[in-house]
Amino acid sequence: MLSDTEIHHIADKMYIDDLEGCYFKDDLPDTFKTGKAYIINLQDKDDGEGTHFTCLYSAKNLKEGNTDYIYMDSTGIAPPEEILKFTQQPRIPYNTKNFQGGNNQFCGWACLAFIYWITTYPQRTRHVYADTENFLMLFDDDLNDKIDMFKNEHILSQFFKEPKLEK
Repeated sequence: MLSDTEIHHIADKMYIDDLEGCYFKDDLPDTFKTGKAYIINLQDKDDGEGTHFTCLYSAKNLKEGNTDYIYMDSTGIAPPEEILKFTQQPRIPYNTKNFQGGNNQFCGWACLAFIYWITTYPQRTRHVYADTENFLMLFDDDLNDKIDMFKNEHILSQFFKEPKLEK
């Protein structure tokens, strides 16, 4: 599993400027900032070094004049109560697609790829929900089939390839 230091280092290399930080679910900042991404470890701070990374993002919806929230968990689970309290929202839209499977090393990388896709990727739509759907469509969710799981790992790995230098 990636450490928070590694996540910040990789985010810098990917030119992700909107990452506010990595936090344990019971140690979130006092103030939620719109337009920032939070990578959240679902383990409590005092229970160890971490178990599973998820991410939370919000952006102003200029067309509708409100804030759009999205919670992304590569296993497709709803946000825990701590995140709802942090955002002061009764509900937050979240993905239900499990594209991780049993690979416990996948989640931090998936969070970084997702944040890159919705905040930095040049071909994004700049609409949180449309960009989330487009990101999730890259991955298969029939994880009983090993081919799909390997395909998902391969797709995810493409986000982290170093660009080739031209001669």
